Amino acid sequence: MVYAPVGDETDRSNYHLLQALKSASHRLRKAIIENSDMDQVLGIAELALKVVNGNCNISRCDADSLRKHKNVLQCLVDKGITIGK
Repeated sequence: MVYAPVGDETDRSNYHLLQALKSASHRLRKAIIENSDMDQVLGIAELALKVVNGNCNISRCDADSLRKHKNVLQCLVDKGITIGK
């Protein structure tokens, strides 16, 4: 479950994008991310960084479900990995 953002403006502007990604199928999710602009992708990466660092309030159930995607989240927040245009 994604809670309503209470952080900075980046979180708030990407809230609807995250809700769409949450409810979309894998194929639609991939299409949305491929057609997102750089600000949206960086916003998603910023939120992933907050989750990895523990600066985001998520339930234990959500944390357990994110644990299987730990490697993907680490890749999102790794500054050594570049984002292709």
